[in-house]
Amino acid sequence: MPGRLYVRGAKPRFLNRGIKRRSVLTLKIPRASARGIEWVYFCPKAEDYGFITAEAFASRKAVITAGDSGGPTELVRDGESGFVVSPTPKEIAAKIDLLAETSGLAEKLGVRGYETVRRMTWPDTVRKLLLISS
Repeated sequence: MPGRLYVRGAKPRFLNRGIKRRSVLTLKIPRASARGIEWVYFCPKAEDYGFITAEAFASRKAVITAGDSGGPTELVRDGESGFVVSPTPKEIAAKIDLLAETSGLAEKLGVRGYETVRRMTWPDTVRKLLLISS
């Protein structure tokens, strides 16, 4: 797969499996490199909401997440705005390969993800929370 894999945060185990040569561990992705990002892999264990997913969709990026990731699975529609996979290296790799090998797929999924979050705003969220609490 051409390009670089940027890994933000703690060192994941998969970097020990041959991906390390093309990977950059970082706390901040360089702005010039961020422009070239086509999709986001976000597979936390039982995340409460998943702002990373919403941020990726707001940037028109497809998201790969796992079925046990919690909140991100509420936003990602499998095959429509990204992929919800089993948390196994084989399943994850299959979707990464699909995105890398299918021209335009990541962009198409990212646009659909944007449609999911484009109406999400803090003022609307606050209004809904106030309605619930009253």
